[in-house]
Amino acid sequence: MTVRIINSIKDVNKEQWDELNTTASPFLMHDFFLALEESKSSGVRSGWFPSFILVEDNNQLLAACALYIKNNSYGEYIFDWSWAEAYARNNLPYYPKLVAAIPFTPATTPKLLIKDHTDEAARSLLIDEIMLLSDQASSFHSLFIPEKEVVYYKQRGMKVRHTMQYHWKNSSYNNFDDFLNALKQKKRKEVRRERRIVRDQGICIESLSGAELTESHAVLMYDLYLKTVDKKYAHDYLTADFFKFIVQSMPDSIVFFIAKKQGDIIAGALCLRSTDTLYGRYWGCFTDYDCLHFELCYYTAIEYAIENKLHYEAGAQGEHKITRGFSPTRIYSAHLIHQPDFKNAIGQAINMENEQLESYLKQGGNWAYKN
Repeated sequence: MTVRIINSIKDVNKEQWDELNTTASPFLMHDFFLALEESKSSGVRSGWFPSFILVEDNNQLLAACALYIKNNSYGEYIFDWSWAEAYARNNLPYYPKLVAAIPFTPATTPKLLIKDHTDEAARSLLIDEIMLLSDQASSFHSLFIPEKEVVYYKQRGMKVRHTMQYHWKNSSYNNFDDFLNALKQKKRKEVRRERRIVRDQGICIESLSGAELTESHAVLMYDLYLKTVDKKYAHDYLTADFFKFIVQSMPDSIVFFIAKKQGDIIAGALCLRSTDTLYGRYWGCFTDYDCLHFELCYYTAIEYAIENKLHYEAGAQGEHKITRGFSPTRIYSAHLIHQPDFKNAIGQAINMENEQLESYLKQGGNWAYKN
């Protein structure tokens, strides 16, 4: 087996790369990484510099890891700003650091991509090369990793950090009312009230996917994305070309919900989907309407998920999601800190975080549901 490190997804065969995407995640598709690169969303503009590791044998791709060398901590959603500040107070460089993550995407995906999951030799070589590459940085961070990967990081002495998101689990519901019946009466009544408010404002929702999507929809997605960026004083990580690229290259992975009033588009929510999960990504509105965000980003998406037998991940943060049928869900990340003193200090901080989260999940994991 041989190892290559490439700085562009264009330097690897598309079909071979996609064969590693055994979970059918839209965020692991060759076209998704290519969209980030071609649109200049990754690279110099955002400080996400690709450095992908490939393990090959006879020109066949056996394993890979999508790595980025970072000179900042933007767009990661597993926050380490306090770690970087502590380094700075001690006149130590925290950047560059090495990150295994999907840029600007708080969604759990495999990071150790193995064509044959029984191929322990390829997996071991892949991790060896990650460790070697991390020696050129202050640290290595693998973000939003699936639970089944945790063991491989622990075996290499990395610290596993627990954080949390709110996910909607599809318990084989037949329809939206079936889902509502799983909620406590107070929560069920509130969901119905919020949906009624949207209907009473004369708002209708439509969903588009696949061949229904055009370049004009990509332009609309970007305009709505910028509306939210402006309102939240956030960073516009993605360019207009990113949305055009994914509409052209991976339309079957896109679900675009559009809200209209009297024929005029007033809001939209962009989701991506795999074979088993719908992912809420970007939302925006041109005019504010009461409860429209809840309808477009939660209830309409849940209805779609029920109809298509999917789970639903609506993105980062938001304890208010509990009252709307979402459950607190543990998220894993792995961290390798090279500086000995900071390795110990950050390790202790992670232990405290993990204990606090465990206590929260035990006390409040199912507040929105019947006992």
